[in-house]
Amino acid sequence: MKNLAALAVATSLFVLAPEARAQSANAPERDGVRLRGGISLGGGPLIPFGLSTAASTGAMGALSVRLGVQFFHAFGVYVQSMNSIGGLGFVTNSGEVAGYAMLQSYNSLLASLTIGHILELAAGPSLDFMSFFGCNSAVAACGTGEGTAVGGHARASINLGGLIARGPRRMAFNAGLDLHPTFFLAQRGGFFAAAVTIGVEWY
Repeated sequence: MKNLAALAVATSLFVLAPEARAQSANAPERDGVRLRGGISLGGGPLIPFGLSTAASTGAMGALSVRLGVQFFHAFGVYVQSMNSIGGLGFVTNSGEVAGYAMLQSYNSLLASLTIGHILELAAGPSLDFMSFFGCNSAVAACGTGEGTAVGGHARASINLGGLIARGPRRMAFNAGLDLHPTFFLAQRGGFFAAAVTIGVEWY
């Protein structure tokens, strides 16, 4: 009798297991509000614009950290702090030569649109901080300085990963492009930074 009961239980589990798996596979994809974050490394050109000098293009490397809220799969808002170190050389209109090593921190508030869990497009304003060490042939001297400026930021990335289980959270490795102009209003010019990045995203 006990053998028959055990056989009946085993048979029922064997019959119901595929149905349970099918129901799980057909379960709706979960979505909802959650924290998001990310980190990436990258680098690229640093280009002056609008300044009263003839300037050569410099370069920079950057570490970016992101933290914010994902409201649903397609839309989120986050702060990205992109911290870079780079160098820049100037040749003035009168032939003077100057070179600078620069530390910059771009702190941007970005609205993010994610299409199909893969393509992310984000943009927003930024408050930028920078310090520099430079030497100038005109005065045969070197010095340091620091400043604050306003900026803008645009980011595009391809996220290779997807939902963890049925969601709502996703995790992905990403490759991205960050574009950032910094504006010095008094000088009517600034710098344009472009960075190709790789990183990880939890969103």
